[in-house]
Amino acid sequence: MCRRAFAFFWGVACLGVVAGAAFADSEDCLECHVDLRLEEGETPVFTRQDYQAGVHGISECVACHYGEDDEGFDVVPHKIAAGGPPDCLECHRDDFKERIEEYRRSVHAQRLPGEFGCIRCHNPHTMRRKEAAKTREEHNERTNRACLHCHRDADFRVAAKHGKEAPATTHDWLPNLDKHARMRCVVCHTPIDGKDDHEILPKEKATRSCEACHGSRAPLIEKYVGKDDRRGWITNPLVFKEAYLPGTVRNRAVDAVVLALFALAVLGAFGHGFLRILASRRHPEPPFVVEKTYLYQANVRLWHWTNAVLIILLAVTGLRVHFGGREDPILSFETAYHIHNFAGSLLVLLGIGYFITNAVTRNQRQYLARPQDGFAGLMKQARFYLVGIFRGEPHPYHPSKERKFNPLQQVTYAGIIYVIFPLLILTGIVLLYPRTLPDKIFGLPGVWWVATIHYLCSAALIAFLLGHLYLATMGDRIGYLLSAMITGWHKHHARKDKDREEDDAEAQPTDS
Repeated sequence: MCRRAFAFFWGVACLGVVAGAAFADSEDCLECHVDLRLEEGETPVFTRQDYQAGVHGISECVACHYGEDDEGFDVVPHKIAAGGPPDCLECHRDDFKERIEEYRRSVHAQRLPGEFGCIRCHNPHTMRRKEAAKTREEHNERTNRACLHCHRDADFRVAAKHGKEAPATTHDWLPNLDKHARMRCVVCHTPIDGKDDHEILPKEKATRSCEACHGSRAPLIEKYVGKDDRRGWITNPLVFKEAYLPGTVRNRAVDAVVLALFALAVLGAFGHGFLRILASRRHPEPPFVVEKTYLYQANVRLWHWTNAVLIILLAVTGLRVHFGGREDPILSFETAYHIHNFAGSLLVLLGIGYFITNAVTRNQRQYLARPQDGFAGLMKQARFYLVGIFRGEPHPYHPSKERKFNPLQQVTYAGIIYVIFPLLILTGIVLLYPRTLPDKIFGLPGVWWVATIHYLCSAALIAFLLGHLYLATMGDRIGYLLSAMITGWHKHHARKDKDREEDDAEAQPTDS
């Protein structure tokens, strides 16, 4: 019994010595084969820390590197065995069956047969598991180094990271270059429906579709992040933890409220208009004369219609970007994005010019002065819209050169032009340059806060546009207010009194 115990412990001790020797052998290799022999300023191929933190850090160097004959690596310089390091598949063939099949279909295997192997992309000395990365961005940057080693035309990533102007590349179609530079190359350069990332496609077959990522059910998001969890208030919550992607990350609750308000605005306009038609049959118009006042100069009319066109363009393209991808869209995400930015830039220029003109001509008094009759005027105008218009009552306030707006119009326009519009401009400019924002604000993506404010201001402007279009039909004739913004002449009805009717009758020519 004692002999057996002695033999057992002796065997364990020997294994420990062998293991220690193996570790010592690796340490001996690392003493020379890392950064100690580099010239000043050179970057090491790998460091001791990188090697020991990698997946092969616990392996012996001699497991892959063979010395010649019996001398091993005792002779310096070493005599390496013919054939060099073994194929990675000698150890990993059973683990990587699917990856091997994908690689055989890749452009690397087909165009460089026999020349391209695992170690062309994967450095066996520094490879780490994905879980070892602290953040997704760190993992992406590390895995992209393999691509950048050969594909120098992708230097746009390095330039974007350091805030420099990117060189002209095949990637220059991408907006917000610094954001896209954080993605892994294989996201777009492998098949969308592929399970792994080893079937590298030719560049002409790479994914060039914004909808592949920008959408609540975008295929690339599902492939790399996971399917959208539809139980929460944020779409794609896993993406939202790290970044804000337009079309991919949305607030469902805010969307529901905004869409409900739009629906109420449209239904309210149709309902109010229908009641006006019924009321007009019950209350025939009394005799009247048409009076005209020239209120809107050509430059004001041009500004008004240009704004209207730009706001409609911004509304259509903005909602397209906000709600993201869908199959076979009429307007692609990419086109909508560029049109939105172009129209927004024009709107900013028009807005700045309008503010300056208002300040110089003191036209801002039309918006910021005290409304006619104060709060009582607001109530009087509201009562007309809700009650008086159905009874055939005259408009309580007609526009003049001194007062172009009724009290409700004045308050509404002041809020839109001097509150909502500046917020919309400011947030839009910031979204064009997202690097100006911190990555996180109160634990949530910084861009998301700005995008949400931009979205709510946009919704308010669209709601105003819908209401504005309907209110344009509420002149003494349906087309009067609209024609005023075409010709500049505002028309309204002035009721005839008895004396005026008699004077008009006397003025009529007689047959005698």
